[in-house]
Amino acid sequence: MRRFNLFFLFIVVVYISNAQDWQWMNPLPQGNALNCVKFVNPDIGYAVGDCGTIVKTINGGQSWTSQTSGTSYTLHSVAFIDKNIGFAVGDHGTILRTTDGGTHWINQNFSLNLTIRSIFFANQNIGYFVGVVGQIFKTTNGGHTWISMTSGSFESLFSVYFSSPTTGYAVGLSGTILKTINGGAAWTTQISGTTNGLYSVFFPDILTGYIVGYNGIILKTSDGGSNWTPQASPSTNSLRSVHFIDTNSGYAVGYDGAIKTTNGGLNWTLQNTGTITSLTSVYFSAADTGCIAGHGGKIFTTTDGGLNWISSTNYVTSAFLKSVFFINGHTGYSVGWNSFVKTTDGGLNWSVLFFESSNILNSIFFIDSLTGYIAGYNTATSSGVIMKTTNGGISWTSQVSGTTSDLRAVYFSDTNTGYCTGTNGRILKTTDGGTHWTTQTSGTYAYLHSITFPDINTGYAIGTSGTILKTYDGGTNWIKLASGTFYGLYSAFFIDSDTGYVAGGSEYDPIGIILKTTDGGNHWTLQSSGIYRLLSSIYFTNSNTGFAVGDDGIMVKTSDGGTNWSIQPSVASYDLRSVYFPDQDTGYIVGAGGTILKTINGGGCTVGITGNSEISGSLKIYPIPYCEEITVEVPDILHNSKLSIINIHGQNVLDRELTEIKTKIHVDILPAGVYFVRVADERMVQVRKILKE
Repeated sequence: MRRFNLFFLFIVVVYISNAQDWQWMNPLPQGNALNCVKFVNPDIGYAVGDCGTIVKTINGGQSWTSQTSGTSYTLHSVAFIDKNIGFAVGDHGTILRTTDGGTHWINQNFSLNLTIRSIFFANQNIGYFVGVVGQIFKTTNGGHTWISMTSGSFESLFSVYFSSPTTGYAVGLSGTILKTINGGAAWTTQISGTTNGLYSVFFPDILTGYIVGYNGIILKTSDGGSNWTPQASPSTNSLRSVHFIDTNSGYAVGYDGAIKTTNGGLNWTLQNTGTITSLTSVYFSAADTGCIAGHGGKIFTTTDGGLNWISSTNYVTSAFLKSVFFINGHTGYSVGWNSFVKTTDGGLNWSVLFFESSNILNSIFFIDSLTGYIAGYNTATSSGVIMKTTNGGISWTSQVSGTTSDLRAVYFSDTNTGYCTGTNGRILKTTDGGTHWTTQTSGTYAYLHSITFPDINTGYAIGTSGTILKTYDGGTNWIKLASGTFYGLYSAFFIDSDTGYVAGGSEYDPIGIILKTTDGGNHWTLQSSGIYRLLSSIYFTNSNTGFAVGDDGIMVKTSDGGTNWSIQPSVASYDLRSVYFPDQDTGYIVGAGGTILKTINGGGCTVGITGNSEISGSLKIYPIPYCEEITVEVPDILHNSKLSIINIHGQNVLDRELTEIKTKIHVDILPAGVYFVRVADERMVQVRKILKE
C-alpha cells in the first residue's frame, strides 16, 4: 500500500472566467519556436515547439490553430499513428498522447526526467523515442507502455527513424550513428567519419539514407548504413532536419534556410523561402507539397516543389517591443526597436503607425485618449528621442530633448508636467507639455530605466547598480535611497505614496528580484527569491494583485501584495519587456519577436504558490495519513464544477467533473511527488496541496 502525507498549506480563492489565461495577439497563431512538423495526410498536420506549443492544420498548412497541450515544457518531436492517435515528446520526460486528433492531450507521466528529442512509429503498435545519454525506449502496444533498450552509447541522440519494423537508425552527438536490425534488441555503432553532431536521419527506402547535422554536414548511404559518405553542402551552419520524397528528391533545413536536391544529394541548392529565420523542421506530404517550420513560430508551405513558399504565420511586426500602454479597454499602443503599432479593438488587430529604421523607442505614455509621449534614442543622430501626439497617435511631432542620452522612460504626473529618464543618470523635466525640456541634477551616472510619480511632487527613478532616487519637490532635488541590492532595477510601480514595488535582476547570474516598500522608500524588503530570470516590468491591478515579466518568457504573479510570488506557466519563450492592465481583468504583455499577449481573466489563478501556514477551509481531502484513494469534499455543487490534480510542473494529471459533494479518486497510480488538488466552479477556485511519498 502506498503512503500519502496530506498537509494543507493554503487555500487560494480567486474569481475566474472560462477564458484561457494568456493568448497570443501577435504573431498568429503563436510566436514560439517550432521544433518539428509532421503531416498525417496532405491536409492534416501538426507542429510542436517551445513552451508546450502544439498547432494543427486541417487545410494543408494554409492556416493553423493552437491546441492545449497541458505543459509549458519544450516539445521536440511529434508523431501520429493515424489521424486520431498521436504523440508529442519533449523536456523532463514529457510524453503527451492524444486519441482525438489533438482536441485533448494527456500526459503519460513518464517516470524518468530526461530530454526526449525524437519519436517515431514503425506501425500502429511499435514505436521508439530517443534522448539524452544514449537513451532509447520502445513500445509494442501503441505507446501505452515504454521499455528501455540498451543502445551501447552515452551520447545524446537527436533523431530516430525506422526503414522497416525491425531496421532502424538513431543519430546524435559526436558523429554517433546507431543501427538495429532486430527491432531495437541490439544496436551497433556505424562509422560516420565525423565528430560533428548529427541532428536528423531519414531513409526513403531500405538501403538509401541521409543524415544532416552540425556545420552543414550531409551524409548519405546506399547500402543500409554500412558506408556513409559526405556530400557537398551549400550550408556552413547547422542543418536540423532532412526529408526525402524519393531516393533522389529531398530537402534539408537549418540556420541558413532550406536546401534541395533532385539527384540523390550530388548537388544541393539553396531555396528562396522568403525568410532569414532559422528553420528546424521539414516535411513533404506529397511530391510537390511540403512544409517547413522554425523560430518565431514561422511556418511556410509549398505546392510546387519549393519554387514558391507561402507564409502561414501572420505578423504585424517582428520587432523587439519594449513598452505597451492602453488608454482604455480597446485602444492601445506598443513601441520598440524601429516599430510602433496601435490597436483599437482590444488587440485583435494591430496597425503600424510609422517606421523609422534609426529609432529605438523605449517607452510610451498617454495622459488622455489624445495626448501621448514616446521616449527613445536615434542611432543616426546619437540623440535622445521625445515625440508627442495630440490626436490619438494619428500624427507625431518630434520634441527637442537636448541630450545625447538614450531615453529609457517617460512619465507625466499631470497634463503639462512630465519626466524622461535615461543613460548616464539623465533626468529631463517639462512643465509645458513638452515644448521645453530641462535637465535635472540626479547625482548619479547610473542608467535610469524607469520613473513614476505617485503624486504631483513625489517621484521615484530607478536604474543600474540598485539605484533608487526619490524627489519630494517635483524633481528639483533627488536623493538616493538604500535599495539593499547592487542588481539592476528596471521597473517601478507605486500603488500609493507609501507602497511601491521595483523589479530587476541580472541576465548574467541569472536572477530576478522584486523589492517592496510600505514607507515611501525609506525601507525596501526583498519580496521574492528563486526567480531565475531578470525581471523587466512590474504592474499591479490592485493592492494585492501584481504581475512581473522578464527574460525567456518569465512571468510571475502575486495575489497577496507580494508576500508570495508564483511562477506562471510559460506562454512565450521570448524576453518579455512590458506588462500593462487597463482594468483588473484585461492585460497585455509585449516583448521580443513582436510578442503581444493578452489576458481577459486577470492572468488566471496561481497554483504554483509556496507557503507553510495551515489554513482550514471549505475544501476537504481525507482520510489522513494514508490510503489508496482520497475523498474530495466540497460544500455544494454548482454548474460546471470541475476537479483537477496538477503536478508540480503545472501539468494536469487528472480532470473530472464534480457531480456530488463527495468524490472518491484513486491516486495510487500517481508517481511520488507534490500535487495540487484544484476545484473550480463559476464562483471561485480552491486549491489544496498534497504530498505523495
